[in-house]
Amino acid sequence: MFLKSYPSFVIIVVSVTLFICGVSLVRLLNIQLNPSASTASFSISYSWPNAGARVVEQEVSSKLEALCASVQGVNDISSTSNNGGGQISISIDKKADVDAIRFEVSIPAH
Repeated sequence: MFLKSYPSFVIIVVSVTLFICGVSLVRLLNIQLNPSASTASFSISYSWPNAGARVVEQEVSSKLEALCASVQGVNDISSTSNNGGGQISISIDKKADVDAIRFEVSIPAH
């Protein structure tokens, strides 16, 4: 109904104008064959049923944070401890090997 109220010439001119505007703006799009390297990260989640947040922090979170902080290539560590578990987020340097860091963190400390 809306399109029938305008002559077809006007619709064609508006369509061509919008097409030209769209084509001229394509060069502003950030299109890459291989995306640039961004900061890699991974997280560790754990649970301890019926344990309080303070116990989880003292017995698990702080020890895992210390282990992760000793690994070369780790930029930032943030953690959340709550009743029954927690989560640690680890940010890794762009040049570091993510798989090697995951492997090193997964080996239990002796």
